[in-house]
Amino acid sequence: SSIKIIERDAFAFSSIEKVVIPSGVSEICEAAFVTCQQLEMVEIPHDSQLEKIGKNAFTCTNIEKIFIPRSVTQIKLGTFYDCRCLENVEFPCDSELQVIKNEAFGNTLIKRITIPSTVCELKKNWCLNTPYLENVIIMPNNKRYANYNENIVIGKSDVDSDEFDTLVL
Repeated sequence: SSIKIIERDAFAFSSIEKVVIPSGVSEICEAAFVTCQQLEMVEIPHDSQLEKIGKNAFTCTNIEKIFIPRSVTQIKLGTFYDCRCLENVEFPCDSELQVIKNEAFGNTLIKRITIPSTVCELKKNWCLNTPYLENVIIMPNNKRYANYNENIVIGKSDVDSDEFDTLVL
C-alpha cells in the first residue's frame, strides 16, 4: 500500500470493527478513529514505519489491545482515553518512546504496562482512572524512572541526578 498518512477524523464516528494499519503508514492524525465504538481490533505490524499517533486518535473505541511500534516517540494527549476495553499495551524492547502525555491511557482497563527504558517523561494523569492497573514495570536502564518495591514508580526531578526523589505513581 502507498498510504502514508491517515488524516484527522478519517474514520471518526464510523462503524468499523477492525483496522489493519499498513506498514508504510507513518502518521495517524488527531481523532482519526475517535468514537468508533465498534472498533475492537487495530493491527499494527511489527515492521511498521509509524512515527506519530495524534491526540485522541483512538479515544472512545473498544480496542482490547494495542502494539505501539518502535519508532513512535510520543503517545499524545488522550490517544487511548476512554477505551474502556483496553487491557493490553505492548511496546517492543527496542522502543524509542520518550513521552506519554496527559490521559494517554486514562479511563481504560489496563492491568499491567511496561514502560520502555527510553521514556523520559510521564505527564500528569497519564493513567488517570485506571482502577485495574496493578503493575507498572519500568524497564532497566531508564534514566528518569524506576520501580520501588513492586507497585510504586519513582522518578528524578533532575535527570542528571543520581537521586530518585519524586513519587510518580
